[in-house]
Amino acid sequence: MNKIEQTKSLLNQYNSGHSINFKDLAVCIHEMSVNHIYDPSLSLAIEVLISNIQRINKQDYLWIEDMLNTLISISKHISELEFNDTDSYVITNAYYNESCSGVGDFIRGCCFLKRMFKDTNVKVQIDFENHYLGKYIKSSTPKFREDIFDTEKYNKDLCSPRTYFANMIINMKHAIKLLKENKSMNILTNFSDYVSLDPPLRSEYQLNDYEISFMRKNILFEKKVIDYVNNIGITDFTLVHFRLGDREMLGIDNLDENNQNTKNYNVNYEECVDKINTIAANTNNKIVVISDSNKFKKMLKNNEMITCPHLKSDHCSHNPGYIQDYNVNHQKKKEAMFYVAVDMYLSSIAQNIHSYSVYPWGSGFVFWISKIFNVPISTHIIRE
Repeated sequence: MNKIEQTKSLLNQYNSGHSINFKDLAVCIHEMSVNHIYDPSLSLAIEVLISNIQRINKQDYLWIEDMLNTLISISKHISELEFNDTDSYVITNAYYNESCSGVGDFIRGCCFLKRMFKDTNVKVQIDFENHYLGKYIKSSTPKFREDIFDTEKYNKDLCSPRTYFANMIINMKHAIKLLKENKSMNILTNFSDYVSLDPPLRSEYQLNDYEISFMRKNILFEKKVIDYVNNIGITDFTLVHFRLGDREMLGIDNLDENNQNTKNYNVNYEECVDKINTIAANTNNKIVVISDSNKFKKMLKNNEMITCPHLKSDHCSHNPGYIQDYNVNHQKKKEAMFYVAVDMYLSSIAQNIHSYSVYPWGSGFVFWISKIFNVPISTHIIRE
Protein backbone atom coordinates (compact mmCIF):
# COMPACT_ATOMS: atom_id res chain seq x y z
CA MET A 1 0.00 0.00 0.00
CA ASN A 2 1.51 3.38 -1.01
CA LYS A 3 1.40 6.39 1.33
CA ILE A 4 -1.59 8.04 -0.35
CA GLU A 5 -3.66 4.87 -0.02
CA GLN A 6 -2.44 4.35 3.54
CA THR A 7 -3.31 7.93 4.47
CA LYS A 8 -6.80 7.61 3.02
CA SER A 9 -7.27 4.30 4.83
CA LEU A 10 -6.26 5.85 8.16
CA LEU A 11 -8.56 8.83 7.57
CA ASN A 12 -11.47 6.51 6.75
CA GLN A 13 -10.84 4.61 9.98
CA TYR A 14 -10.68 7.83 11.97
CA ASN A 15 -13.85 9.25 10.39
CA SER A 16 -15.64 5.98 11.13
CA GLY A 17 -14.91 6.43 14.81
CA HIS A 18 -12.12 3.87 15.06
CA SER A 19 -8.82 4.52 16.85
CA ILE A 20 -5.76 4.86 14.61
CA ASN A 21 -2.00 4.84 15.08
CA PHE A 22 -1.08 8.54 14.95
CA LYS A 23 2.58 7.73 14.42
CA ASP A 24 1.65 5.86 11.24
CA LEU A 25 -0.34 8.92 10.15
CA ALA A 26 2.64 11.18 10.92
CA VAL A 27 4.93 9.00 8.77
CA CYS A 28 2.42 9.29 5.91
CA ILE A 29 2.24 13.08 6.31
CA HIS A 30 6.01 13.41 6.20
CA GLU A 31 6.31 11.33 3.02
CA MET A 32 3.38 13.06 1.32
CA SER A 33 4.74 16.52 2.16
CA VAL A 34 7.81 15.61 0.10
CA ASN A 35 6.22 13.80 -2.84
CA HIS A 36 2.44 14.21 -2.87
CA ILE A 37 1.46 17.75 -1.85
CA TYR A 38 -1.24 17.86 -4.53
CA ASP A 39 -3.30 15.11 -2.92
CA PRO A 40 -6.02 16.68 -0.71
CA SER A 41 -5.72 13.90 1.87
CA LEU A 42 -2.47 15.52 3.03
CA SER A 43 -4.25 18.60 4.40
CA LEU A 44 -6.96 16.46 5.96
CA ALA A 45 -4.34 14.25 7.64
CA ILE A 46 -2.53 17.26 9.11
CA GLU A 47 -5.83 18.52 10.51
CA VAL A 48 -6.49 15.16 12.19
CA LEU A 49 -2.98 14.94 13.63
CA ILE A 50 -2.89 18.48 15.02
CA SER A 51 -6.41 18.28 16.47
CA ASN A 52 -5.45 15.07 18.32
CA ILE A 53 -1.98 16.08 19.47
CA GLN A 54 -2.96 15.87 23.14
CA ARG A 55 -4.16 12.28 22.74
CA ILE A 56 -0.88 10.92 21.41
CA ASN A 57 0.91 8.59 23.82
CA LYS A 58 4.16 9.77 25.42
CA GLN A 59 6.23 7.19 23.61
CA ASP A 60 5.32 8.61 20.21
CA TYR A 61 4.79 12.26 21.14
CA LEU A 62 8.41 13.46 20.93
CA TRP A 63 8.95 11.73 17.60
CA ILE A 64 5.76 13.24 16.15
CA GLU A 65 6.59 16.67 17.57
CA ASP A 66 10.02 16.47 15.94
CA MET A 67 8.41 15.40 12.65
CA LEU A 68 6.00 18.37 12.76
CA ASN A 69 8.89 20.75 13.53
CA THR A 70 10.79 19.35 10.56
CA LEU A 71 7.69 19.70 8.42
CA ILE A 72 7.45 23.43 9.13
CA SER A 73 11.19 24.23 9.07
CA ILE A 74 11.72 26.14 5.84
CA SER A 75 15.26 27.23 6.73
CA LYS A 76 16.37 23.63 7.27
CA HIS A 77 14.82 22.69 3.94
CA ILE A 78 16.75 25.45 2.15
CA SER A 79 19.96 24.35 3.83
CA GLU A 80 19.49 20.72 2.83
CA LEU A 81 18.92 21.69 -0.82
CA GLU A 82 22.30 23.49 -0.84
CA PHE A 83 21.72 26.74 -2.69
CA ASN A 84 25.38 27.68 -2.37
CA ASP A 85 26.52 25.82 -5.48
CA THR A 86 27.76 27.46 -8.69
CA ASP A 87 24.30 27.82 -10.23
CA SER A 88 22.21 30.99 -10.21
CA TYR A 89 18.64 30.97 -8.92
CA VAL A 90 15.85 33.56 -8.96
CA ILE A 91 12.67 33.44 -6.87
CA THR A 92 10.04 36.15 -7.32
CA ASN A 93 7.20 36.92 -4.95
CA ALA A 94 4.59 38.15 -7.41
CA TYR A 95 1.40 39.87 -6.29
CA TYR A 96 -1.57 39.15 -8.52
CA ASN A 97 -5.22 40.15 -8.62
CA GLU A 98 -6.72 36.75 -7.80
CA SER A 99 -4.64 36.31 -4.67
CA CYS A 100 -6.64 36.10 -1.43
CA SER A 101 -3.99 38.17 0.35
CA GLY A 102 -4.12 41.87 1.04
CA VAL A 103 -1.07 43.91 0.09
CA GLY A 104 0.09 44.07 3.72
CA ASP A 105 0.21 40.28 3.89
CA PHE A 106 2.07 40.20 0.59
CA ILE A 107 4.70 42.64 1.86
CA ARG A 108 5.09 40.55 5.02
CA GLY A 109 5.86 37.53 2.83
CA CYS A 110 8.37 39.52 0.76
CA CYS A 111 10.34 40.55 3.83
CA PHE A 112 10.59 36.99 5.11
CA LEU A 113 11.44 35.58 1.69
CA LYS A 114 14.46 37.89 1.60
CA ARG A 115 15.44 36.77 5.11
CA MET A 116 15.15 33.06 4.23
CA PHE A 117 17.57 33.25 1.32
CA LYS A 118 20.03 35.71 2.87
CA ASP A 119 22.98 33.27 3.02
CA THR A 120 22.43 31.65 -0.37
CA ASN A 121 23.06 32.51 -4.00
CA VAL A 122 19.32 32.83 -4.64
CA LYS A 123 18.28 36.23 -5.96
CA VAL A 124 15.00 37.33 -4.41
CA GLN A 125 12.69 39.62 -6.39
CA ILE A 126 9.23 41.04 -5.80
CA ASP A 127 6.75 42.19 -8.41
CA PHE A 128 3.43 44.08 -8.54
CA GLU A 129 2.93 43.83 -12.32
CA ASN A 130 0.29 41.07 -12.21
CA HIS A 131 -1.88 43.23 -9.98
CA TYR A 132 -3.81 46.43 -10.71
CA LEU A 133 -1.69 48.02 -7.99
CA GLY A 134 1.30 47.60 -10.31
CA LYS A 135 0.18 50.66 -12.25
CA TYR A 136 0.94 52.83 -9.21
CA ILE A 137 3.70 50.95 -7.34
CA LYS A 138 6.72 49.51 -9.11
CA SER A 139 9.46 47.12 -8.10
CA SER A 140 13.03 47.09 -9.36
CA THR A 141 12.28 44.13 -11.68
CA PRO A 142 8.81 44.71 -13.18
CA LYS A 143 7.61 41.93 -15.45
CA PHE A 144 4.27 40.30 -16.24
CA ARG A 145 4.50 36.70 -14.99
CA GLU A 146 2.09 34.14 -16.41
CA ASP A 147 2.83 31.26 -14.01
CA ILE A 148 2.55 31.98 -10.29
CA PHE A 149 2.37 29.21 -7.69
CA ASP A 150 0.20 30.56 -4.86
CA THR A 151 1.47 28.93 -1.66
CA GLU A 152 -1.32 30.54 0.38
CA LYS A 153 -4.24 29.56 -1.84
CA TYR A 154 -3.39 25.99 -2.85
CA ASN A 155 -5.54 23.55 -0.80
CA LYS A 156 -6.78 26.48 1.33
CA ASP A 157 -10.35 25.23 1.03
CA LEU A 158 -9.33 22.06 2.91
CA CYS A 159 -7.73 23.93 5.81
CA SER A 160 -8.91 24.99 9.22
CA PRO A 161 -7.33 27.85 11.21
CA ARG A 162 -5.15 25.19 12.89
CA THR A 163 -3.64 24.01 9.61
CA TYR A 164 -3.67 27.21 7.55
CA PHE A 165 0.00 28.03 8.02
CA ALA A 166 1.14 24.38 7.98
CA ASN A 167 -0.43 24.02 4.54
CA MET A 168 1.27 27.19 3.34
CA ILE A 169 4.65 26.02 4.61
CA ILE A 170 4.33 22.67 2.83
CA ASN A 171 3.43 24.52 -0.38
CA MET A 172 6.35 26.87 0.18
CA LYS A 173 8.78 23.98 0.61
CA HIS A 174 7.47 22.46 -2.61
CA ALA A 175 8.05 25.76 -4.41
CA ILE A 176 11.63 25.85 -3.12
CA LYS A 177 12.16 22.31 -4.37
CA LEU A 178 10.95 23.41 -7.83
CA LEU A 179 13.27 26.41 -7.64
CA LYS A 180 16.20 24.05 -7.14
CA GLU A 181 15.15 22.00 -10.16
CA ASN A 182 14.20 24.83 -12.53
CA LYS A 183 16.53 27.66 -11.41
CA SER A 184 13.67 30.15 -11.26
CA MET A 185 10.25 30.26 -9.62
CA ASN A 186 7.34 32.72 -9.44
CA ILE A 187 5.34 32.34 -6.25
CA LEU A 188 2.89 34.13 -3.99
CA THR A 189 3.70 33.80 -0.32
CA ASN A 190 2.64 35.83 2.70
CA PHE A 191 4.32 33.59 5.27
CA SER A 192 6.64 35.02 7.92
CA ASP A 193 8.05 33.94 11.28
CA TYR A 194 6.03 36.92 12.58
CA VAL A 195 2.85 34.83 12.51
CA SER A 196 4.16 32.42 15.16
CA LEU A 197 4.86 35.16 17.70
CA ASP A 198 2.63 35.83 20.69
CA PRO A 199 0.59 39.06 20.21
CA PRO A 200 2.65 41.14 22.73
CA LEU A 201 5.82 40.35 20.77
CA ARG A 202 4.43 41.23 17.36
CA SER A 203 4.48 44.98 17.94
CA GLU A 204 8.20 44.71 18.75
CA TYR A 205 9.03 42.84 15.53
CA GLN A 206 11.89 44.44 13.64
CA LEU A 207 13.24 44.02 10.13
CA ASN A 208 16.94 43.69 9.47
CA ASP A 209 18.75 46.48 7.61
CA TYR A 210 19.18 44.35 4.48
CA GLU A 211 15.43 43.60 4.43
CA ILE A 212 14.61 47.31 4.78
CA SER A 213 17.00 48.23 1.99
CA PHE A 214 15.61 45.49 -0.26
CA MET A 215 12.00 46.49 0.33
CA ARG A 216 12.63 50.22 -0.18
CA LYS A 217 14.16 49.43 -3.57
CA ASN A 218 11.03 47.47 -4.48
CA ILE A 219 8.23 49.74 -3.28
CA LEU A 220 8.54 52.62 -5.72
CA PHE A 221 5.55 54.96 -5.78
CA GLU A 222 4.61 56.47 -9.12
CA LYS A 223 4.83 60.25 -9.47
CA LYS A 224 1.05 60.67 -9.72
CA VAL A 225 0.66 59.07 -6.27
CA ILE A 226 3.28 61.35 -4.71
CA ASP A 227 1.77 64.41 -6.46
CA TYR A 228 -1.71 63.55 -5.12
CA VAL A 229 -0.39 63.49 -1.55
CA ASN A 230 1.66 66.67 -2.06
CA ASN A 231 -1.43 68.46 -3.36
CA ILE A 232 -3.26 67.71 -0.11
CA GLY A 233 -0.78 70.14 1.42
CA ILE A 234 -0.05 68.44 4.74
CA THR A 235 3.28 67.92 6.47
CA ASP A 236 4.24 66.67 9.94
CA PHE A 237 1.10 64.62 10.32
CA THR A 238 0.00 61.75 12.54
CA LEU A 239 -1.74 58.97 10.66
CA VAL A 240 -4.71 57.26 12.34
CA HIS A 241 -5.74 54.04 10.66
CA PHE A 242 -8.95 52.04 11.17
CA ARG A 243 -9.33 48.50 9.83
CA LEU A 244 -13.04 47.90 10.35
CA GLY A 245 -13.39 44.62 8.45
CA ASP A 246 -14.08 43.09 5.05
CA ARG A 247 -17.85 43.21 5.54
CA GLU A 248 -17.64 46.96 6.15
CA MET A 249 -15.30 47.44 3.19
CA LEU A 250 -17.16 45.33 0.66
CA GLY A 251 -20.65 46.38 1.67
CA ILE A 252 -21.97 42.81 1.54
CA ASP A 253 -24.32 41.64 4.31
CA ASN A 254 -24.79 37.93 3.56
CA LEU A 255 -21.27 36.88 4.59
CA ASP A 256 -20.19 34.13 6.98
CA GLU A 257 -20.69 35.24 10.59
CA ASN A 258 -18.44 32.41 11.79
CA ASN A 259 -15.50 33.66 9.73
CA GLN A 260 -13.35 36.26 11.51
CA ASN A 261 -12.65 37.99 8.20
CA THR A 262 -16.28 38.49 7.24
CA LYS A 263 -18.31 38.64 10.47
CA ASN A 264 -20.12 41.81 11.55
CA TYR A 265 -18.08 43.59 14.24
CA ASN A 266 -20.74 46.23 14.97
CA VAL A 267 -18.20 49.02 15.18
CA ASN A 268 -19.26 52.14 17.07
CA TYR A 269 -18.13 55.08 14.92
CA GLU A 270 -18.45 57.56 17.79
CA GLU A 271 -15.96 55.55 19.84
CA CYS A 272 -13.56 55.66 16.89
CA VAL A 273 -13.95 59.44 16.76
CA ASP A 274 -13.20 59.61 20.48
CA LYS A 275 -9.91 57.78 19.83
CA ILE A 276 -9.02 60.32 17.14
CA ASN A 277 -9.85 63.23 19.45
CA THR A 278 -7.65 61.79 22.21
CA ILE A 279 -4.73 61.45 19.80
CA ALA A 280 -5.29 64.98 18.45
CA ALA A 281 -5.29 66.42 21.97
CA ASN A 282 -1.84 64.95 22.61
CA THR A 283 0.01 66.13 19.49
CA ASN A 284 0.70 69.28 17.55
CA ASN A 285 0.68 67.28 14.32
CA LYS A 286 -2.19 67.40 11.88
CA ILE A 287 -4.38 64.30 11.87
CA VAL A 288 -4.82 62.22 8.72
CA VAL A 289 -7.30 59.33 8.84
CA ILE A 290 -7.26 56.35 6.50
CA SER A 291 -9.59 53.38 6.72
CA ASP A 292 -10.99 50.45 4.78
CA SER A 293 -14.45 51.84 5.58
CA ASN A 294 -15.56 54.57 3.18
CA LYS A 295 -18.75 54.92 5.22
CA PHE A 296 -16.76 55.81 8.34
CA LYS A 297 -14.56 58.28 6.48
CA LYS A 298 -17.59 59.97 4.95
CA MET A 299 -18.83 60.71 8.47
CA LEU A 300 -15.54 62.52 9.17
CA LYS A 301 -15.52 64.74 6.08
CA ASN A 302 -16.98 67.80 7.86
CA ASN A 303 -14.57 67.55 10.79
CA GLU A 304 -12.08 70.39 10.29
CA MET A 305 -9.51 68.75 12.59
CA ILE A 306 -9.23 65.69 10.36
CA THR A 307 -7.98 65.16 6.83
CA CYS A 308 -9.42 62.18 4.93
CA PRO A 309 -7.50 61.88 1.65
CA HIS A 310 -10.31 60.07 -0.21
CA LEU A 311 -13.49 57.98 0.06
CA LYS A 312 -12.54 55.29 -2.47
CA SER A 313 -11.03 52.38 -0.53
CA ASP A 314 -11.41 48.81 -1.77
CA HIS A 315 -9.84 45.45 -1.00
CA CYS A 316 -6.72 44.65 -3.02
CA SER A 317 -7.83 41.08 -3.69
CA HIS A 318 -10.36 39.88 -6.28
CA ASN A 319 -11.13 37.12 -3.77
CA PRO A 320 -10.69 38.59 -0.28
CA GLY A 321 -10.74 36.01 2.49
CA TYR A 322 -11.62 33.33 -0.06
CA ILE A 323 -15.22 34.63 -0.39
CA GLN A 324 -17.17 32.45 -2.79
CA ASP A 325 -19.07 34.01 -5.71
CA TYR A 326 -17.69 37.49 -5.12
CA ASN A 327 -18.29 39.63 -8.20
CA VAL A 328 -15.56 42.15 -8.97
CA ASN A 329 -16.26 45.52 -10.59
CA HIS A 330 -12.96 45.72 -12.44
CA GLN A 331 -13.20 49.37 -13.42
CA LYS A 332 -13.95 50.38 -9.83
CA LYS A 333 -11.15 48.12 -8.59
CA LYS A 334 -8.59 49.63 -10.97
CA GLU A 335 -9.49 53.14 -9.82
CA ALA A 336 -9.41 52.11 -6.16
CA MET A 337 -5.88 50.73 -6.38
CA PHE A 338 -4.61 54.27 -6.96
CA TYR A 339 -6.01 55.19 -3.54
CA VAL A 340 -4.52 52.08 -1.97
CA ALA A 341 -1.16 53.34 -3.20
CA VAL A 342 -1.97 56.80 -1.78
CA ASP A 343 -2.67 55.29 1.65
CA MET A 344 0.54 53.27 1.49
CA TYR A 345 2.57 56.35 0.59
CA LEU A 346 0.96 58.33 3.41
CA SER A 347 1.91 55.51 5.78
CA SER A 348 5.52 55.71 4.63
CA ILE A 349 5.94 59.46 5.31
CA ALA A 350 3.84 59.93 8.49
CA GLN A 351 5.48 61.16 11.69
CA ASN A 352 3.81 58.29 13.52
CA ILE A 353 0.88 55.89 13.12
CA HIS A 354 -1.92 54.74 15.41
CA SER A 355 -3.57 51.65 13.95
CA TYR A 356 -6.90 50.24 15.18
CA SER A 357 -8.30 46.94 13.92
CA VAL A 358 -11.34 44.77 14.59
CA TYR A 359 -9.20 41.73 13.85
CA PRO A 360 -7.27 40.03 16.69
CA TRP A 361 -4.16 39.95 14.47
CA GLY A 362 -4.36 43.68 13.80
CA SER A 363 -3.72 44.99 10.29
CA GLY A 364 -0.68 44.36 8.14
CA PHE A 365 -1.54 47.19 5.77
CA VAL A 366 0.18 49.95 7.75
CA PHE A 367 2.27 47.73 10.04
CA TRP A 368 4.73 46.50 7.41
CA ILE A 369 5.04 49.87 5.70
CA SER A 370 5.87 51.39 9.10
CA LYS A 371 8.62 48.82 9.64
CA ILE A 372 10.12 49.34 6.17
CA PHE A 373 10.13 53.15 6.39
CA ASN A 374 10.93 53.42 10.12
CA VAL A 375 7.67 55.11 11.11
CA PRO A 376 6.80 54.66 14.83
CA ILE A 377 3.53 52.72 15.17
CA SER A 378 1.17 51.78 17.97
CA THR A 379 -1.32 48.99 17.32
CA HIS A 380 -4.66 48.44 19.03
CA ILE A 381 -7.49 45.93 18.76
CA ILE A 382 -11.06 47.24 18.70
CA ARG A 383 -13.07 44.98 20.98
CA GLU A 384 -16.68 44.10 20.21
